[in-house]
Amino acid sequence: MDTGKTYGKIPGITRDGLKMANGKSKDHGPDLKQLLFSLTISSDGAVPIHYKTYPGNRTDDTTYIETWDTIREIAGISDFTYVTDCKVCTSRQLSYIAGSCGRVITVMPDTWKESKSFKNSLRLNPTLDLKT
Repeated sequence: MDTGKTYGKIPGITRDGLKMANGKSKDHGPDLKQLLFSLTISSDGAVPIHYKTYPGNRTDDTTYIETWDTIREIAGISDFTYVTDCKVCTSRQLSYIAGSCGRVITVMPDTWKESKSFKNSLRLNPTLDLKT
């Protein structure tokens, strides 16, 4: 997902009903109107299968369950592998997806205790066989 920028005079709501909103800009400009664009592609050729835009004041981490549910409906199955960024790593989202027979591949944030524990075990035993 990416938060896009807009330039020029932007009305409060686009013709399609999307509300441009002040969000947290990576440029740290509080006056920038933004939007959030979610794009899901297939693994077999990166074919776009779903997209949605959100107001710029919506955070990424509030969109994953909705996106997963939509992809599950499109695919007609729930056991596909959902590959996404680390913002999906919340107990609520991971429990929801796993509880619905889904699979997620993501990067675990360093703030998770499991990440710290794993890295500490590698530091203490650098020859640890990760295959077991």
